[in-house]
Amino acid sequence: MFKLFSGKISGVLTLGLQGLTKAVGYILDAVVHTADALIDTVGVVLSPLTSALSHVPILGTTVNKVLDTTTNILDSVTHELHQTAHTLKTGNLEGGVIDLLDGVTSIAGNAVTDVAGLADHVVGLTDPLTEVLGQVPVLGGAVSAVGGTVDNLLGFVAETGQYVADINPTDLLNDLASNPTGTLGGVVQDLAGSGANLVADLNPLVDLASQIPVLGDVVGAVSETGTNLTGLLGETGQYIGGIDAGQFIGSLLTNPIATTGELVQQVSGTVDSLLDDIAPITDLTNPIPVVNLAVDAVGAVAGGVTAGLYDAGTILTTAPSLLDQFQLPSFV
Repeated sequence: MFKLFSGKISGVLTLGLQGLTKAVGYILDAVVHTADALIDTVGVVLSPLTSALSHVPILGTTVNKVLDTTTNILDSVTHELHQTAHTLKTGNLEGGVIDLLDGVTSIAGNAVTDVAGLADHVVGLTDPLTEVLGQVPVLGGAVSAVGGTVDNLLGFVAETGQYVADINPTDLLNDLASNPTGTLGGVVQDLAGSGANLVADLNPLVDLASQIPVLGDVVGAVSETGTNLTGLLGETGQYIGGIDAGQFIGSLLTNPIATTGELVQQVSGTVDSLLDDIAPITDLTNPIPVVNLAVDAVGAVAGGVTAGLYDAGTILTTAPSLLDQFQLPSFV
């Protein structure tokens, strides 16, 4: 009797949830349709003005580009919301949430890419001026370096937007559940790759600054440190991705002390590599006796701590396994 009663309650709750989901879907669909109508109305009202501006030399192409970018972004938003609303109207709450999550990354990524394209168009309008300035002695090199760096950064932003748009949150969550370390390691490696690309994109500006006394040394040290850190991040991601989560948990359960020791060794090794990677920046303090003394002291303390941690980890790794301590008698 109780099972029958609880089953009926469960069925009623399920039907109630589906009904609520459908209601939300219809409301969302109505709101989006209203927004579509409002956008269309605004477009019609502003059409004479935008049409006139589009015929103005130079400004006209920019106005058209702005309108196209705005239209693409709004269309992307309304399309994704319509898709979510239609799924919710069927009573499929899970599907609606999935559509919404997928839509967020798609909208954000495409918006970033479109804005980068707009910025690239605006920067392109200065090409005639930069070509003239590029012929001026001394100044030409600076203009070329700044222009090259700006082009690189806009390309980087556009690529980042495309990367975000291609992310499927549902697949990412499923991958995290099935292979957490591999997925996390892959994300860290992607971030490291993006960081390395960003550092490389700044090279024209770095090369220009390297010709300036004092400033060149500082910029060069910062650039080298950035390269070192992105490399370390990539190696860290590769290490995380290579961890077998099941095997790690099993080792932690059977021999927690030794497993902790190995983890301490890895962490201390990473910190030690980090200290080496920031050496180009810390070396800048060499000409300043007082500051250099303080930096050397901090470095010595940090190095001592990492060495101590590694030694402690080494000792912990020698701890016997719990399985070895509780061996079952053999009856063979």
